[in-house]
Amino acid sequence: MHDKWFRGVCRVLDAPELAEDPRFATHALRAENGDAFHPELEQRLAARDATEWERDLNAEGIPAAVVRTLEEAVQSEQAANRRLLHEVDSARGRISVLGVAGAPSPPRVPDLGEHTDAILAELAYGEDEIESLSRRLAPS
Repeated sequence: MHDKWFRGVCRVLDAPELAEDPRFATHALRAENGDAFHPELEQRLAARDATEWERDLNAEGIPAAVVRTLEEAVQSEQAANRRLLHEVDSARGRISVLGVAGAPSPPRVPDLGEHTDAILAELAYGEDEIESLSRRLAPS
């Protein structure tokens, strides 16, 4: 844990004794004394829900986030605030796609295999090879 966040973490954990313990005074010392430091953290962190810690640590200016599943992440308030999901047209109708914060939405997404021939041609496949691959790999 970075030195600039350590005292704030101790405040949020209500553990002033950790902040004053000379074994934990610097990042290097906390790493060296990890066998003593980590159980202290784990014991305190186990006392509350991860979302509470995330909220309280962030309020203290300490970057922290709950580890989320992909579904939880894309449905999160943060994803909505950053406008990461975009509704776009596809061959199957309107769908949600994951975008890049601040980037414009694509007008539509390609259908599966839509650009395969062009990509293979760019990779120097000949027309006969592309046609042969298309016949062999086409869904039946």
